[in-house]
Amino acid sequence: MIGSEVKRFESLKKLVILLRHLFVVLQVAILVMVSLCILYVIFAYVFNSEALNFLNPFINGVIDFIASVFGNSIKESQDGIDGRVVLFILLGIVAVVFIIQLRMACDSGVKVVEKKITEARLKEENVKNKKLQDDMHNNIVSQNHYLIAAQIRVKSLFKESLTSESYSDEELANFKKDASSKFLSKVRALAGITLTEDEDYILISSNSLNNLDYVVTYLWKISEELKAEFRTKKVGFRAKLAVDCYRAGKSTKVVFEMIKPLLDLNANNEVLCFGNFKNRYDMIQNTQYMVVVKGKYELKDGGEDTVWSLVKKD
Repeated sequence: MIGSEVKRFESLKKLVILLRHLFVVLQVAILVMVSLCILYVIFAYVFNSEALNFLNPFINGVIDFIASVFGNSIKESQDGIDGRVVLFILLGIVAVVFIIQLRMACDSGVKVVEKKITEARLKEENVKNKKLQDDMHNNIVSQNHYLIAAQIRVKSLFKESLTSESYSDEELANFKKDASSKFLSKVRALAGITLTEDEDYILISSNSLNNLDYVVTYLWKISEELKAEFRTKKVGFRAKLAVDCYRAGKSTKVVFEMIKPLLDLNANNEVLCFGNFKNRYDMIQNTQYMVVVKGKYELKDGGEDTVWSLVKKD
């Protein structure tokens, strides 16, 4: 409807401009005829010259036109000047003045229509922006599923500069396998989640954002327990987490590939995410966490990405 309104105003603008051009043509034509009549009167009646006698057919046409409109009551003056030609000159001048006023009215009309076009386009743009905002909002609201990607890391806590004790790579690999196994075992106790493994990563997904805070809190609880357990063995335990939300039907592998680079950041006791998750999480009422900016990082080709962190509220 709004697009058609803009088109109507644009058509009206073209019509007004066309009228203005017609008035210009008409004004020029009348000025030419009036000028010829004035020249004819000057040469024929003032100077008694026959230089412009070639205009006699045109002048006779003017006389016939005035006679057809006003009759034959208008005669020649004592000087021999035909009053019908003079009347045509006067009417032509009046017509030119009137046409000038019409042209000015057309110019004003074009400005008014252009203003209407601008207002209609602005209204159209606002409607489009509102629709885009509504579509974006609906798209975000529809993302009720979430995926948490976890990566387990272990390292030796022995200080080789002070002691000769150390763990071999094979021993650290066994510690990591043991830590991952215990982490998975504890996570399986959670209800309402789906647990899968993707090589070195653990994927925790759910179809309800309502239990996200509980799951995140539980994961940190597990991490703290395992950290304390492995510390007694001089082994450092850490679980790196990243999260995103998505619509039903979207592949979790696609979601995982989007947030996988976040796990490469050295983030402790944080759940990292992108702006998409922040926008959806901010719509949830009474959350236990808040999403704050962590920084900008070159995680993928094509520039920096803003990374957000899900941290516990005080």
